Amino acid sequence: MITTENELQALCRRAREHGRVAIDTEFFWERTFYPQLGVVQIGLTEDDLHLVDAVALPTLPGLGEVLADPDTELILHDAVQDLQILARHTGSLPRRVFDTRRAAGLAGLSSTLSLANLLTDQLAVNLAKAETRSNWLQRPLSNEQVEYALDDIRHLPALCDTLRARATGLGNGDALAEEMQAYDDPAIYADALPEAVYTRFKASRLRPRQQALLYTLVAWREEKARRRDRPRGHIMQNGDLMAIAQHAPADDAALDGVRGLARNTLQRHRQAILDAIAVADQLPPGTLPDADEANDRLGAAIKQKIQERQQAIASLATQSGIDPALVGTKADITALVRFETGDTASPPPRRLTTGWRARLLANQSSEAR
Repeated sequence: MITTENELQALCRRAREHGRVAIDTEFFWERTFYPQLGVVQIGLTEDDLHLVDAVALPTLPGLGEVLADPDTELILHDAVQDLQILARHTGSLPRRVFDTRRAAGLAGLSSTLSLANLLTDQLAVNLAKAETRSNWLQRPLSNEQVEYALDDIRHLPALCDTLRARATGLGNGDALAEEMQAYDDPAIYADALPEAVYTRFKASRLRPRQQALLYTLVAWREEKARRRDRPRGHIMQNGDLMAIAQHAPADDAALDGVRGLARNTLQRHRQAILDAIAVADQLPPGTLPDADEANDRLGAAIKQKIQERQQAIASLATQSGIDPALVGTKADITALVRFETGDTASPPPRRLTTGWRARLLANQSSEAR
């Protein structure tokens, strides 16, 4: 267990000299907006494994240089959340990432496999998962916690090599390299924008003023939760946000008539709700994220084309050793078909029109002709 700055900086120097490092994190996330980092696992080889006490060393001195080093490969499984946490603690943006979960999707396997299932399938290694919900802030760690944490990085370099070889053998080596370069995008490690949180709500059936009020309430809650480092639901529950938006009260007196709104919530946040109402009333039309994603609003012909396109993409991807889920979501394919058919002027997601996905879709078009 590394507990001093000198020990961590020495390990980080060795990691950069080695040129590749397996990384994982263990955290506690129940009463805060941001995960509370407890342990960072760092592995150079199967027998050169270390646990960093992130409670004793919250800024992780030296690790930022490892993350940002373009000459050091960072090997993780399901990398985004771990890297978001590490970027926040170190202030450094990751470079040269290899995500074994995403790589599996280009190696003839599912892109949603857990690390345990992937290791069993590819390396015949069985991991014990008894410590998944441990309190990683407690000290000392139990022997079971230590072994669990070390096992999460022990086999990552070997798994990386295996998946890279499989993907290359299937002709997906270039696609794999492109997919890993996507982790260089700084936007991945930024806090979610209110727009992204808002689009998780079923807002498409709300009237414009209701949508505007829901958006302003979501933005207010997001800012307050971050500032106080509290879970969103501790500030206001989703059901309360939607109840206010659906009722769309015009003033203070109307607030008391909102059905389904918890009274204690109204008491605590009455002024904030009134402020959100005032802001919502001033939002110009067309400034909200597009909430009209409900599939039942699409015409039958468009729905049929979307289904046919999904099936064709799935068939071609599978033939290429690619998990169809890695190509794009149903929303992505829907946006593509609607644009191609002139059903909307909004362009499809950029990732479908560039790189290996664009080449795959071009192959699909060629086969169709």
